Amino acid sequence: MAAWRGKTNKFLHSFRNYKEPECITNYNKFEKEIKRQIAELYKNNPTGFCRNCQKIKQDIINKNDQLKVCYTLDLLRNKLIDDFEINAFMEKCLEPRKCRYNRASNVRNPPALKVKSENSCGGRNDCNKG
Repeated sequence: MAAWRGKTNKFLHSFRNYKEPECITNYNKFEKEIKRQIAELYKNNPTGFCRNCQKIKQDIINKNDQLKVCYTLDLLRNKLIDDFEINAFMEKCLEPRKCRYNRASNVRNPPALKVKSENSCGGRNDCNKG
C-alpha cells in the first residue's frame, strides 16, 4: 500500500507544478481586468454605480470560482475576492434595493470658517457719532 501513496504524491506534485503557472497567470489577468472595470465605473458612470456594479460583482464571483482549483491546491496565497480594492468595491456594491452610492460623500470638505464680526467701537456706543 505504501507504493500507491508514493505514486499519488508524485502525481499530485507533478500536477501542481503543471497547474501553478496557469493559476498565477489567470489570477494576474483577472485582477487587472476587474480593477480596470472598477476604475472605469467610478470614472465614467458614478451616477449609475448601483445599477452597473452588479455586472462587475458577478464577474468577480465567476472569476473567483474559476480559480477554485488553484485555491484548493494551495497554489495561490490570496483569493481574488480578498484583494483590498476588489473587496472594498464588493462591499459598496449592495443589492440594487439597498445600494446607495454617493461619490460626493467620499470627498471631505473642510469646515467653513466662522466669521466673527468685530466691533470697531471698542464697546462704546458712540460709533455712529461723526
